[in-house]
Amino acid sequence: MIIYAKVDGTPFQFERPETDSRGFHIGSWAKYCPYCLEGWAHFSAAHDGEMKGHHAVGGQMCADCAYTRVPWFHRYVPGSLLEEPAMNFQTLDWDLLDYLPRELLLREFRLHDQFFTRQDHSNASTQQLNYPIQATYAAGAVATGNEREI
Repeated sequence: MIIYAKVDGTPFQFERPETDSRGFHIGSWAKYCPYCLEGWAHFSAAHDGEMKGHHAVGGQMCADCAYTRVPWFHRYVPGSLLEEPAMNFQTLDWDLLDYLPRELLLREFRLHDQFFTRQDHSNASTQQLNYPIQATYAAGAVATGNEREI
């Protein structure tokens, strides 16, 4: 399956399987920031030239508004592509890290690094997030079973 993506105004294209490791079918989605109302991420899933799957639209704070408009605790990493609009917070798309182009993978690293640098890790609600990306990126690679250097 081919994913046609546009993130922060830059177009990308990459391939990934039609189903992720959770058993979810990959669909098309868009994310809009509830503060600036900008559409900052759009993913269109196509197989054999036809769009496939659900077409979800969700609200998620963009990376630009995250710490300037609402500097307190965030439930998710602002601007991250891992939370899918059609799913709930408990189902992050970790498989996406295996298929993102290098530029988007580095963008995820920077966003997660900024998130964990700004959060108060003594806060019990922050500890419940349990984002494994923090430790794996610190080691310089994504430990998803299909490691690659970034």
